[in-house]
Amino acid sequence: MRVRRPSRWRSLALAGIAWGGLPAYSLPAQQTPPPPPPAVLWGSVVEHGTRLPLFGAAVSLAPGPGGTVGLGTRVTDAEGRFRFDVVPPGTYILVVELLGYHTRRDTLHVEAATHLEALLPLSTTPIPLEAIVVVADVRRPWFLEEAERRARGRGATLLTREDIEARAALYFTDLLRTVAGVSVAPSRRGALVRMRGGCRPDIIVDGIRTVPDMPLDDILRPDDVELVEVYPGVNAPPEYSNSPCGAILVWTRRGDPVGPKGGFWKRLALALTFLTLGYFLTR
Repeated sequence: MRVRRPSRWRSLALAGIAWGGLPAYSLPAQQTPPPPPPAVLWGSVVEHGTRLPLFGAAVSLAPGPGGTVGLGTRVTDAEGRFRFDVVPPGTYILVVELLGYHTRRDTLHVEAATHLEALLPLSTTPIPLEAIVVVADVRRPWFLEEAERRARGRGATLLTREDIEARAALYFTDLLRTVAGVSVAPSRRGALVRMRGGCRPDIIVDGIRTVPDMPLDDILRPDDVELVEVYPGVNAPPEYSNSPCGAILVWTRRGDPVGPKGGFWKRLALALTFLTLGYFLTR
């Protein structure tokens, strides 16, 4: 820390002398001398080496060894400047703090009626921070527990999200080709799903039954699907289907990213629109 102390005049006090032979006067009562005039401290906080001003540094005058009273904290402005206007004489601890820099501590002796200018460079220092711990709360979809309950004793096949990712299928119907009792046949309108004996199962997506023989690959992608339940024959849950052929329940990943082609329900609406137009145009 470099402190510049400008020169100042010192005043001299003159004492009067009483001469003998003169009338005696009583001396006035001794008065308490006035406190010494305060000093002014200002200066700048800069980065060591570059001498660039540091904004937001906390400059404090803390109590010193002589019993002085601390004078609080000033925060540097955009030019790195600070100022203490009234500093009683005494010894202080000058503290400068700024995140990312070494804390600076200096002993500062202040005399009465002085103007002090200080240049306070700070050196940078890396600050070790604790590692951030991220805890992911992985919750099972609500319908997975329901599906496991429904599937008990029904001979059902469940394809979970892990199973779907392991198959790395390009089309949704490719997921069903590996399920026993299910066949996928090509057609002019796309792949058709059939159960044992060639019958047509009910297809229920997110609890809603789809149009018969709807081209599933046009409205569903493997990335959309969270769970598939395949129920053969009359084993389908009655709350979803009473078909003697069976049922396939599909649960989508609602709320997840759906990619550039849009979500399942958007594609379903488009498919229904085209099917409706095709129906009326072929009548």
